[in-house]
Amino acid sequence: MPFTNSFKLIIIGVALSLTFSGFQQLFSGDSLVGTSTFNGITWSDTLTLLITGVIGLVAAMILAPWANYLKMSDQQLALRGVSARFIRFWLLAVVVYLSSGATAEIGVIPFVGIIVPNISRYLVGHDYQTIIPLSMLIGSWLLLTIDTIGRTITLPGEIPAATIMTVVGGPFLVWMLWGQKFNEVR
Repeated sequence: MPFTNSFKLIIIGVALSLTFSGFQQLFSGDSLVGTSTFNGITWSDTLTLLITGVIGLVAAMILAPWANYLKMSDQQLALRGVSARFIRFWLLAVVVYLSSGATAEIGVIPFVGIIVPNISRYLVGHDYQTIIPLSMLIGSWLLLTIDTIGRTITLPGEIPAATIMTVVGGPFLVWMLWGQKFNEVR
């Protein structure tokens, strides 16, 4: 059985639960998963997201070489004179800054932060200097595609991006955990 790790089973259970909730929202119109959509975004929201995103992504690109050091143990980093705690703190600060800024403006869109970096890692390897820019491109392309699909399927209505991403992202996450190619990815 490929699911000998209990953490994988928990993640798969949560993914399937969200997927079934997304299907329930999709077919009944209930707002169980969330109503995150790009429909209400104004130009001032876009400007806020642009400024927040550019600042955070520049900081992420500056910290990307340091993130590669975290592949070594804390003792090896200490021998090189690098503080693992310092690197982790600043990486966490950038992640919190970017995710809270986007979530405050748009809302929660499930599975994007899990699936996109793992796809990027699969495509370009384990170097964060290439993972981060590719994740930016894939994530923006994915959200644009999901929003376009949600706006065109049920004209004149709209399916929220969170609902579509929940329905698509849950099974993809299960497949990703099941597949041998992604099992080596941490």
